[in-house]
This record gives sequence, structure tokens and C-alpha cells, in this order.
Amino acid sequence: MKKSTIVTVVIALAALVAVLVGLFYYLISRPAQAENDVEATEVEELIALNIEGDYPASPRGVVNLYSRYLTALYNEEYSEEQFGELITKMRIMFDEDLLTNNPEDEYYASMQSDVNEYKQKQWTIRNYTIPDTDEVTYKEIDKRKCALLTVSYFIKQGTSFAKSFQNYVLRKDDDGKWKIYGYSLKQSETVDENGNEIEE
Repeated sequence: MKKSTIVTVVIALAALVAVLVGLFYYLISRPAQAENDVEATEVEELIALNIEGDYPASPRGVVNLYSRYLTALYNEEYSEEQFGELITKMRIMFDEDLLTNNPEDEYYASMQSDVNEYKQKQWTIRNYTIPDTDEVTYKEIDKRKCALLTVSYFIKQGTSFAKSFQNYVLRKDDDGKWKIYGYSLKQSETVDENGNEIEE
């Protein structure tokens, strides 16, 4: 066999080995890549949010984000650790007075009880409606800027539906951030699957 032929064969074999090694590493790295490509769940996204660094600028934004957390708590599946992380994130949006009046352990237990009741009764929040900007009322209470707004939650209760209206009061803190000062149930009404009130 000629020397040039031997050199050509050796080069071809080296190239083949390089291709096979590359293919091997590609195949073993695919499962890991596939795992990375899986979309995060709503719970994972909410836990990963940097609320302090990217805090909502308006009362509507705060209540919308808070409602996302509520919806995830009542609708989604998660571990006990994730439940605690969601609660911690929600409390970032609380005014200092609301935090004082709702110690973390008490709030955790209260929310856990509410969520368990919702899930046992097969209630889920199908969606919610944040009021338009012109429907937000601004007032000064004890020399602090406050915002009042009502959010409607469309709830499925087994095979029936209801709308729950929640009043929120937000107060601007010393850093200019709107924090939830308080909230209360305004009213609830039975509706059809399209959200229209049912005449009694």
C-alpha cells in the first residue's frame, strides 16, 4: 500500500472517530437539554419573580400580581415548600401595618386552611377582573396616600359558578410603593358559566 494511501486512510478514520465522539456527546446531552426546555409552571414562575426589584408601579399592578398568587394557591398543585414560598412572596406586597396584624405563622395557617377548604369543595378561580384606571379611587387617609379598588373573582364551585367581589385598600409607603393595607369581601353572587348574574 502506498504511503499516501495510508495517510488518507488514517485521516479518514480520525475524522470518523471525531464525528462519532461528537454524536455520542450530543446524544447524552439531549435529555438534559430537553429538561431545560420544559416551560416553567405558573407556581415556579411566581416563586422566581423578583418582586422587590421589579415592583408593580400602580395599585392595579399590585392587586393584579397579588391575584395571580391567589389564583395559583387555589388552583395549582405544589409542594409544602412551594406553598411557603408563595406566601412569602405575597407578603412582600403587604403594608407594614397589615404585616404586623397578620404575623407570618398565623397568615400561613389561615391561608392553608382557606386553600384546603377551597380544594375540598372543588372551588377554583377561573379568572379575575381588575378595574380600569379611572375606577380606582384615591384618598388621603391619616396624611398617607391611599387607593381603593374592587376586584371581581369568577369562581367555579363544582358545577355551579359565582362571582366574589373583594375590596382592596392600598397605601403608599415611604419608598413610594403601593402596598396592600387591607382587604375585605364586598359581596358574592351566583352567576352562570358566562359570568352573568342569575335572577333569583
